[in-house]
Amino acid sequence: MPKWTQRELDILYEQYPYVPTSYLEPLLNRNGKAICAMASKLGIKRKEYNKKYINHFYFDEWSSNVAWILGFWAADGCANTDKTRKQIIFIQSEREILSKIKSEVQGQTKITSQENEMGKWYRFGFVSRTIYSRIQSIFDCPIEHKSNTLRWPANLPSKYARDFCRGVIDGDGTITWCSGVPTISCVSGSRHFLEGLSRTVKQHTGLKRRVFEPTSGPFMISYGGRKSVPELAKWLYYKEDILALGRKKKRAFKMYGG
Repeated sequence: MPKWTQRELDILYEQYPYVPTSYLEPLLNRNGKAICAMASKLGIKRKEYNKKYINHFYFDEWSSNVAWILGFWAADGCANTDKTRKQIIFIQSEREILSKIKSEVQGQTKITSQENEMGKWYRFGFVSRTIYSRIQSIFDCPIEHKSNTLRWPANLPSKYARDFCRGVIDGDGTITWCSGVPTISCVSGSRHFLEGLSRTVKQHTGLKRRVFEPTSGPFMISYGGRKSVPELAKWLYYKEDILALGRKKKRAFKMYGG
């Protein structure tokens, strides 16, 4: 048998405790006996199947839903790491959208809730060194404490640009009317990230806006116009059956008559 690669060992560490050996055989291209032998050698113990399962390879290939989830996480998620765990976390006031993300990544961890002076919030997170490393490579920067340093993904596929941008708007944007004028805006602690949003929107829609920094608060980009912004809303929320926050998709549809 060929020597085990570091990626194979990562898969073994992350999945062996929770999934049947038969599930790992095609992933590792090894028989069950070899898998169990290596797990035993490394001291990896079995735990309750599926208790904390996650599809560690969900973000390996781009798709509409992958792009949206990445954009949504970039705007409104976080990452934690310590000596033994690397965790990706989503926090939202709407439980339904976290349920959809959980279903997409085949996560088995629970969605939890908490309340503070701002209201009720829901949290969904999972531990995966594979996903953590993949997301960090996509954004090409450290992703823990990312608020002010996150970079726009340089290799964002053009095909999925609007899905990623929609995720960003759903996570940290606003869709509304200001004095009757349709407006779509977004904020971020990272100028580089918003400049990437500005470039991408201009490339695909022709709309040009500069990122500006208010006297207090984060950087902001704002689009306003009775004709141009409904067109932007249509580009972002282009059909009914897409991943999106329900309330923002409803406003976008109202803007352009979707």
